[in-house]
Amino acid sequence: IALALALATWPTAIAIDGEGVTEIRWGGLWRRRVLWEDILHAVRIEIPPELKVQLIPDRGKPITHTERHVDRDRFIREVSKHVEVIGGPPRVL
Repeated sequence: IALALALATWPTAIAIDGEGVTEIRWGGLWRRRVLWEDILHAVRIEIPPELKVQLIPDRGKPITHTERHVDRDRFIREVSKHVEVIGGPPRVL
């Protein structure tokens, strides 16, 4: 039971490459891949003291980068190369 609880509450890993974003859960047992062309936009959600960035795909649940993930500034910079970040810096071309 303790192992299942730990896996369920552990934050997802998020990997970005030139083709899209991969969300990795449960120690790598579960993966979801979303291509950049399938992401409508990203949204910065700031409710102090927390800042979240959600990638909104055309289908399925958003991928959320939270304070439990590392290097938020780099994440936003990389995402902004591919999709519009609402509430964030202008898109980098």
